[in-house]
Amino acid sequence: MLNKNKVENQNKKSEFLIEFKDYLDSIGKNIVMLFASSFKSLRTYLIAFLIPIGFLLMLMLYQTHSGLNQIRIAQLIGYSLIPCFFVIFLINLTIAEWKSSVFLKRIHTSGVSKRNFFISSIIFGLITGILMYCVGLFFIYIIGIVFIRDPLDSSINLSYAWRLLSFESWLSIIFGMILTNLVSILCGIIFSGICKSVSLSQSISILFVAYAIVFSDNFLNPMTIAVSKNLVLFSYLNPFKHTVWTSYLLGCRYNGVFIKNWIFDGSTNRLEMSFGLKPYIPPLTSILYIALLSFLGLYSFKWNNR
Repeated sequence: MLNKNKVENQNKKSEFLIEFKDYLDSIGKNIVMLFASSFKSLRTYLIAFLIPIGFLLMLMLYQTHSGLNQIRIAQLIGYSLIPCFFVIFLINLTIAEWKSSVFLKRIHTSGVSKRNFFISSIIFGLITGILMYCVGLFFIYIIGIVFIRDPLDSSINLSYAWRLLSFESWLSIIFGMILTNLVSILCGIIFSGICKSVSLSQSISILFVAYAIVFSDNFLNPMTIAVSKNLVLFSYLNPFKHTVWTSYLLGCRYNGVFIKNWIFDGSTNRLEMSFGLKPYIPPLTSILYIALLSFLGLYSFKWNNR
């Protein structure tokens, strides 16, 4: 009897491993298909790289027209996260166009489940978002070396600020970057799911990203919104606010000590501090937002526009 039970348990274990392997293989094939389909179009490279880089160039040159002191370390961190916002357009456009054709329908009839394709889309978007972040970070670094220098000491350029960040700070920034990408991916899936028209879903995405960038404190100086408690409370509705501030509060540290001056310049006595400057709050709220968006994304995802 014991031997029989042992054999049955081994068979169940073998079946589970086979099914799990097939599931991973299916996800891998979906990811390869997503990359092959998306990156064969010139439009993908425009959305993923050229437009974010152009946006960063205009933003940095505008913010630094008076010299290095116009940009603080937190703003550099925030600027580096801006390309992750554009992942929403890539995911939204890819899924929305596939829904309009018979492509997603064929994937569904081939035996791929909704959850399987949903996970595949998230992994595809995350890999692409990390690549976009690295390209944007490199671009910011080069711009800082070539164009932006300290008005008091021309031998010091903006890239010097990056050297102040420790290994632990970089890990925190990367964590915030991953959270930002996940929010962007899930919002793209949701918008493509609730909108039957490709143009409508893209229009909603543009409006949402415009709102998100402004109220995340990475496009404007963090002090801009902090002058009003109502604006700060309104900005909490923006899921990107939580992921960006995860990088701010966990990344702006020197020898383990939080450096408030890396975020704010001047007195902060009359300012409303986002999250009370408590580093454990934005990571928790970010995860809660991602859990909610994951549920909404899976629920709203459809194989076609019907």
